[in-house]
Amino acid sequence: MVEALGILKNSFSSLKSDVGKKIVGIFFVIQLLHFGGTILTQQNLTLAGLSVTVIAAVLSIVGTIGGLRAFREGELKREMFTENILATIGRILGANLTNAVFAYGAAMLLLAPAVYLAALSGITAVSGISGASAGVIAAIGIGGILGIVVAAYIAVVLLLAQPLIAIDGKRMFQALDESIQRTKGARLSIFLALTILFLGYTVVAALTAIAGGMASEMVAGAATTLVVAPLLTSVSLCLLNYLTEELPEAE
Repeated sequence: MVEALGILKNSFSSLKSDVGKKIVGIFFVIQLLHFGGTILTQQNLTLAGLSVTVIAAVLSIVGTIGGLRAFREGELKREMFTENILATIGRILGANLTNAVFAYGAAMLLLAPAVYLAALSGITAVSGISGASAGVIAAIGIGGILGIVVAAYIAVVLLLAQPLIAIDGKRMFQALDESIQRTKGARLSIFLALTILFLGYTVVAALTAIAGGMASEMVAGAATTLVVAPLLTSVSLCLLNYLTEELPEAE
């Protein structure tokens, strides 16, 4: 837990730096575009809304790459967002897809017996669980928990692939392999740090939703999108960069 808190402390402290403030600003603009796309879609301007959303999504990927490079160098330069950008985007998307396939696939394999048992028991919807036996409910619960744990474990193991590609220019499979090796011995701390970060984001998002409920749903959405998301993204990027600097090199 101490190591996890140390990781988070370093990540949040980065927001005070000049680079940290600029990265937050960049993602504020990107999230503003996302929010604008949503508003346009709600106003039945579907094509315009979709176009803005796609632009924001692309800028988000470019911003992630540039942000990782900026945190590593301690300064922000234009070339960090443009140098070898297409190849880097392709490799990161490939690494993220590989991560998702392995995590989702492993989770489904663990859930399969529970789903099969539920089908045999005639459970076809969540509402049907109340009538199932204790053994069936336990099996479904255990399968679900194991699936989530294994998916989270795989995500942590392959976590460093993205910054290794963006910062160090590693190839996709090289980055995935190095991530597996370099996270050894630190996976629990990384998992705890990410869990605390996620819970913090959930609490803040819930509070903004409650506040928005007193005003309007749009206010809550805007607060979460324009304030919480840029901060969380910037902290996450610094966390990834910190891990690539602190964890031992792959043998």
